[in-house]
Amino acid sequence: MQVNPVAHAASSSDSTPAQSTNSMFMQLLTAQLQNQDPLNPVDPTEFTTQLVQFNMLDQLTQINNTLTDAFAPSTPVSSTPHGSTAAVQGAQ
Repeated sequence: MQVNPVAHAASSSDSTPAQSTNSMFMQLLTAQLQNQDPLNPVDPTEFTTQLVQFNMLDQLTQINNTLTDAFAPSTPVSSTPHGSTAAVQGAQ
């Protein structure tokens, strides 16, 4: 049985790592389906498990990116001049 190599998924420079990973996974899954033995096919639950695990990984990556963007400082931390004071009401 001859298996064709999978082409690089990230062909354009403007694709994100998540997009290239999604594309690569789908290419590998397609190649796996095309090249399986028709007399001894792979269990469908195995494919379902792979898809669910990959989907969970993709969602966790998106959550991580969202949290990283939300908590990234938009201004430098030392934006106030040194030596300045602030008055707090109720402080003694």
